[in-house]
Parts: sequence; C-alpha cells; structure tokens
Amino acid sequence: MELTSEEIALVEAHRASNRKPDWQPKLAADYTPEEKCAAFDKLHQMALDEYKELLEKGWANEDWRAYKDEAVTKLLGEGVWDAWRQLIG
Repeated sequence: MELTSEEIALVEAHRASNRKPDWQPKLAADYTPEEKCAAFDKLHQMALDEYKELLEKGWANEDWRAYKDEAVTKLLGEGVWDAWRQLIG
C-alpha cells in the first residue's frame, strides 16, 4: 500500500505540528558524580551480563536490546517516553 502525495503531506504536517515537546532531557551536568557512577555501574553490569550470556549460549537475547535501550533512554529523565511518542507521532 502506498500513500498518495496528499496523504504524505497530511502526515508530515501532523508530525511537524507535534514535533517539539515542552519536555527537556536531563543533561550530564544535572547528575551528581555519585549518580553518574551508579548509572555507569548499572549499565556496565548490564553489558557484562549480556556478554557472559553470549559466551555461554552462543547467541544474543533480543530482550536485552530493548532493556538496554530503555535503561539508556531513562537517563534523559522523567517524561522521556511521552516526548519520544510525541516526536514519532
């Protein structure tokens, strides 16, 4: 199924009108050194666990990808998912 040029224009106009959420991501400067260390430790352990699983089982678990993406994205702060959904329409 293909969209007509009129439908494409409507979709693009809708996305453009909803593209700029009021929410702002947290910056690295918004975190204390202790919070940065804790976040790094958590992400490092997650990556290490996945590597060990890959060595033991010989394949990567696709659930890990979603979990890692979520963990990394959450670092941007509360409201990230609402802003994300607003940006993708």
